[in-house]
Amino acid sequence: MYRALVPLGLVALIVSGCGAAQQGGPQDTLRRYIDAINANQPAAAYALMDESVRRQMTLSEFVARWKSVQPELKEQAVQLRESLAKPIKARAQITYLTGTRASLLLDESRWQIDEGIAVTVATATPIDALRAFVRAVEQRSYDAVMKLLAKQVRENIERDIGERLSKLKQSLNQEIEVTGNRARLQYDPRYKIELTNEDGQWKVMDFD
Repeated sequence: MYRALVPLGLVALIVSGCGAAQQGGPQDTLRRYIDAINANQPAAAYALMDESVRRQMTLSEFVARWKSVQPELKEQAVQLRESLAKPIKARAQITYLTGTRASLLLDESRWQIDEGIAVTVATATPIDALRAFVRAVEQRSYDAVMKLLAKQVRENIERDIGERLSKLKQSLNQEIEVTGNRARLQYDPRYKIELTNEDGQWKVMDFD
């Protein structure tokens, strides 16, 4: 189960309210974000993020994440471009054709993307929830998948993953068993992680 829950989407973007972004309003900021995606300019997109977000993620980290999610970004740009036909007021909610939503909030003369892009979904009926779950998995959106899980299930997964990650971090200096193109680290009496070498790059094969 954990193999499918790999975070591939960019974390919630908070648009800064300074300079041209403030003068042009949220639509202008979203256009600049879309243009940054289409021109493959991660630094330009990073500049649109709020200072509090930039403190949590450096430009180099943002660029690395950006490069790893190009298909998702291209799809996001298309969805956002379609949403620009709708007027955005002081508090607005953009609904994509896929049913996912993004909420923008005007806070002290700054527009912020509240709740993140392509994360909040409407699930008023069981079929809404199932459709949203299918979209979240197809988009490889860890955040969206987690939001669609029942509270108890989500808490159990987060607690289990948190415990495993903590033990894995403590074991990173241990010797890793390497046999040919396979590698294995027993980072706890109960847990192990296995890797495989694909075209010269090591990839996680099993996180157990």
